[in-house]
Amino acid sequence: DILKLEMKFIQNEITKPQEQSILKDIISMAHRMHLSVVAEGVESLDQVQRLRTVGCDYVQGYFFAKPMPVPEFETLCDAQLVPSKPIAPREPPAAPPLPGLLVVDEDQNYCQRVQKAFDGQYQVLTAADNEQAMDILRDRGSGGIAAVLLSATLPNNGADMLLKNLRQDPAYWDIPVLATVLNGESVHGVPLELDTDDFLCKCHPLFDLHRRIQRLRELSAFRERLSVLQDEASRDPLTGLLNRRGLQAAMDSLRKEELPMAVFIFDLDTLKQVNDTCGHQAGDQMIQVFANLLTHSTRHGDILCRYGG
Repeated sequence: DILKLEMKFIQNEITKPQEQSILKDIISMAHRMHLSVVAEGVESLDQVQRLRTVGCDYVQGYFFAKPMPVPEFETLCDAQLVPSKPIAPREPPAAPPLPGLLVVDEDQNYCQRVQKAFDGQYQVLTAADNEQAMDILRDRGSGGIAAVLLSATLPNNGADMLLKNLRQDPAYWDIPVLATVLNGESVHGVPLELDTDDFLCKCHPLFDLHRRIQRLRELSAFRERLSVLQDEASRDPLTGLLNRRGLQAAMDSLRKEELPMAVFIFDLDTLKQVNDTCGHQAGDQMIQVFANLLTHSTRHGDILCRYGG
């Protein structure tokens, strides 16, 4: 929960020029990981101000006080107490909204059974066909539906149509889909096995359905975390553009119909001179300005990379 910076590290880094110190990078990295940062061994006002400048959350050290006996500590605390108005009792926080479970099934009795079984755990929404299901998805948004329970026997090839809508739209393609069939019979003509995340027979007990949906949600959350980590590993932290790893992954994902392509390579000729005369922080700003120029001057589908650095 908290990252603590050791005294020797603080003292070493604060003696360096700001552009040569990794102190700000360490604190920024901790904040991206949702960690608070406390620095120990702070003995001067200059150290306090430097730590405040780079965003350190908490500071401790002899600058504030040295270790003391309990009575002296209590006296110090009493002297620093500030009278305050009585705090009104807070309203209890509102309960978070229930995750949505979309049941797309032509059998209303089955929909009612699912609603009863998941009452209080999910907000169960029901649709009898592809059109109703897409209306609900558009109304709730991509984050409003935790999973879709889809009948493989929807009339008019409805299951296949809904799956195509889900898997071709980036807003919905990460929503896990569990397909249900009657008594385990095979479904012909619908490539469900390619687009669904799991299968279940309707004759199975509903507690098994609950377990399957929970597993799919956990798998979806894991994929989302993995995607975030992969994106961070593939991007240059200074510019937000792809790094070499990200460029290679983007190249590997290209399809034949996206070729041929043009490659532009830019070199900032005066970067070394800027670094030598104005410092690396000024050079970093120059790189960021050019990266912003690239971003605003190219198309959404173009591949942008910081190949150096």
